[in-house]
Amino acid sequence: MTVTMLLAILELPGLSSLKDKRRIVHSLRDRLIRTYKVSVAEVDLQNSHCFSQIGVALVSNDRVYGERVMQKVLSFLENNLPGRISDVQIHSEIYETPPPEDDHPEDDSLRAGCHLENHLEPAGDRKPEAP
Repeated sequence: MTVTMLLAILELPGLSSLKDKRRIVHSLRDRLIRTYKVSVAEVDLQNSHCFSQIGVALVSNDRVYGERVMQKVLSFLENNLPGRISDVQIHSEIYETPPPEDDHPEDDSLRAGCHLENHLEPAGDRKPEAP
């Protein structure tokens, strides 16, 4: 599993209130989520009228894909932000799935007891068994 992250500071000059800034940041956040299927949050500088730090994250199975999406996110921000972007960082973390441990054979018996056919029809809809 790969988690790719983008961290950036957005400069929003000319705003007179936190309400104006939050409206712009919230709109950008919603558009990024809708367009790129990423997670987005304002992670710092929430009380600044002119600056915001946002974090964007994507979970995938490929580092190259994740970083390509983050480059598209950055391009989107550059084209749609009414200000400047600085201190951009794009980073990927790769998490390996640990191999299964054979030290717990009771886990196998628990998994073996789960069968799909036991869960297909609700109890009220079962037909009585023939004698």
